[in-house]
Amino acid sequence: MADSIDQLRESFVEETRDLINELEDILLSLESEAVSSDTIDQIFRSVHTIKGSGGMLGFDKVLAVTHDLEDIYDRVRSREVEFTSELKDISLETIDVLKVLLSTREQLTTQDQVRFADLCRKIHLFDL
Repeated sequence: MADSIDQLRESFVEETRDLINELEDILLSLESEAVSSDTIDQIFRSVHTIKGSGGMLGFDKVLAVTHDLEDIYDRVRSREVEFTSELKDISLETIDVLKVLLSTREQLTTQDQVRFADLCRKIHLFDL
């Protein structure tokens, strides 16, 4: 059973790397003023998938960093909040942190722990 879970976790890491690379490409190509609802939906679905799969497989830090970000993109989808350069920057920073979380299997150095906590705080406080 442990082997099956380990295989699922490895598959998650590989699939999530692909998702975050696609997400990064999308975000880097965006201009703040001209973001289509289809693009926001695509970003939301990617973050939602990473959050759900990561949480289900015990990637607690992945879950933590994506949970509030997913909520923000849901609010952007419903037009309660606008997509801004600040959100773009937070999203790109999230991608950088996710890359570290995946490559270290969430075993962070002290410096990365501080960066992770700061990012979670930024995301949580975004547009309160």
